[in-house]
Amino acid sequence: MKGAGAVTRRFGWAVALPLVVGALVYLFARPSEAIFVAWVEQMPALGPLVTRLRETTVPLFAHLGSLDVLPDFLWAFALGSLLGLAWRNGSPRPRAAWAAIGAVFAIGYELGQKWGVVPGSYSTADLLAQGAGYALGWLLHPRRPSERQS
Repeated sequence: MKGAGAVTRRFGWAVALPLVVGALVYLFARPSEAIFVAWVEQMPALGPLVTRLRETTVPLFAHLGSLDVLPDFLWAFALGSLLGLAWRNGSPRPRAAWAAIGAVFAIGYELGQKWGVVPGSYSTADLLAQGAGYALGWLLHPRRPSERQS
């Protein structure tokens, strides 16, 4: 079944891989800690190891300021890709509705930080990275009505 393998590969490179890379950047390259890092550091098995590794790895990446927004771009890209893949064969109206819902989530998280309803600190650069990541993820998976399976 050719279609299932292609979808699995697309899911792997467009959804799973960006999430894993984003998590690794958060854990080992960003100088400012995100809530995600605090959660991992509280885990009895992983916390001490991650803390020790961060002491070594974070200074190695300190000169790369662009890494600060990379996880935001990657998670939004993964969201756009996930919805784009899920609705790849969908009718135009529901597909457009899901594109809009995803966009609200992708940028809404950062706007929620700006308005104080979501924990974290607002950044215009993060907002732009999330918007661009989501749009790119969505656009890389255009509607393909000919792929519908009977």
